[in-house]
Amino acid sequence: MKFTYRESSFDIEGVSQDDYIFNSISMTRSFYEKDLLDYMHSVVKFPHKNKNKTLAIDVGANIGNHSIFMRSFLSDHLIAIEPNPEVLPILRRNLAKNIEDYTIYNRAVGDAEGTATIAVPDKERNNAGLARVLSHDGHGKRETSTLDPFIDKWSRYEIEVSTLDSILEEWREGRDEGYEVSVIKIDVEGMESAVLTGAENTISDHRPNIFVEATTAEGYRELNNRLRRFGYRRMSKWPPAPVYHFAFKPTIPRIVRARHAQSLHTMRRITSRMTRLVDGR
Repeated sequence: MKFTYRESSFDIEGVSQDDYIFNSISMTRSFYEKDLLDYMHSVVKFPHKNKNKTLAIDVGANIGNHSIFMRSFLSDHLIAIEPNPEVLPILRRNLAKNIEDYTIYNRAVGDAEGTATIAVPDKERNNAGLARVLSHDGHGKRETSTLDPFIDKWSRYEIEVSTLDSILEEWREGRDEGYEVSVIKIDVEGMESAVLTGAENTISDHRPNIFVEATTAEGYRELNNRLRRFGYRRMSKWPPAPVYHFAFKPTIPRIVRARHAQSLHTMRRITSRMTRLVDGR
């Protein structure tokens, strides 16, 4: 699907025509979760030219929708991490067609090094992003729960697991030390807390903006409590997942700007929906 955003042209393909994310891109002719990405663009800025280059990290890149946006508008280089081997070819093609200066890792991300079993939904499920980590052999074997009644029929794969800290250390080998991690997006179907545990050095050293999905109140409280220990504060919440934005020790003016930006995007979304209803679309 070809579309234009901020006077730049993009071309993103999906796992299938009925894939949830690709279907949204096709219907709107824009990025999936555009409201969230517009907000990210307003609160995550490139540094001044005399500062370090910026690095964005997309944990759970899927077909590359957020990765392409983050590299195009938020960073000088992108690390895209995706464990699902069935979506990886599409991710590679999408990044190659749309951006430069990126690195892809086909791994799961957790709180310890090891291997994991992941379950990947069949194509009829129409959402490649639903892949689940069923077990992780890091510091002892841990089973993760799921409410999906079809998961027993999904394909299973053994995959390498790394911490985000170790991936960043690996990426830095042979590169200059001038990169600063400015933003991390995490969407890993319930493993978000484990990702943060394995990213403590990165968070402490770089204090990036963090955009993380939490689908339950319990999951949000765990993320919020963990990040508060690092001096982070919640800035905004974005439906439908929802996705939360956390920032390190934000000033009052920065909090006000973030809340104002969210309010503007919310009003625009409501106005757009009302217009479509009036027009019968």
